Amino acid sequence: MNTTRNLQIVSLYFLLATGLIHFFSGMMYVNSYYTEITLLINKVSDIPFLVAALFYLGSSIKLNINPNPSKKLDLGIVITGVVIFLIFITVNLLLRDKF
Repeated sequence: MNTTRNLQIVSLYFLLATGLIHFFSGMMYVNSYYTEITLLINKVSDIPFLVAALFYLGSSIKLNINPNPSKKLDLGIVITGVVIFLIFITVNLLLRDKF
């Protein structure tokens, strides 16, 4: 459980950092500050934000739902995270130029 708790703490820091970078780059792009660079940062930073969010969500579910270690719960969390990630990557690659 200590490893899962450490993963939760580290992923929270990455989630906050990538979220703030994504938010501020979006705000800078909307207000026309360094438009090329901020657009690039905004388009690239959504994937690390999703990865950090999935790690934080998975570790939080594992710690709070069932305190007893269970391989079925771990497998369910990993499969759900991978499916969400693959759907996001597919939508991100196929619909990138539509927005």
